[in-house]
Amino acid sequence: RVGTTLIHRRGSNLLRGVNVNAPGADGLRPDPLSGAVAEIQSTARSSVDAVSINLNYARPQQRIFVAANYTVGRSTDETDGPFGLAADSDNLVAERGPSLTDAHHRFMSLVNVPLGKRFRLATSLRAQSALPYNITTGHDDNGDTVSNDRPDGVTRNTGRGSALVDL
Repeated sequence: RVGTTLIHRRGSNLLRGVNVNAPGADGLRPDPLSGAVAEIQSTARSSVDAVSINLNYARPQQRIFVAANYTVGRSTDETDGPFGLAADSDNLVAERGPSLTDAHHRFMSLVNVPLGKRFRLATSLRAQSALPYNITTGHDDNGDTVSNDRPDGVTRNTGRGSALVDL
């Protein structure tokens, strides 16, 4: 069997943290006696677009089973979770970027075959491209008392780690 699945998913009202006590353009906080005040808002969006191809081969009488799946896609959103504060509370649009689970390529396979004399060979392989991470300066560059600011020109979750292979 061969199958293909097209995935087009949109999410709305996702939770994200916003510092509602960040300094304004005048450099003053709404509540000067408090630091960062995280308000959890349901204002973030997400999108997933992908194509998944599946291959299954089975010979029940010989007890042979082979399966493979390859998915290519992209996943973006505006939040890493309800307690992850935006780098700039005045520019929430700038938080749109790859989601933490955005592996562009994923492959998985399983093989289960008899070897004879009551022995079987079973293997699985899983591989995926690198997941994103956020690149920050490590400093509070905008004075909001949160050290999650990004270098100029760097958007959310643009760094990429290493690919993963499990056998």
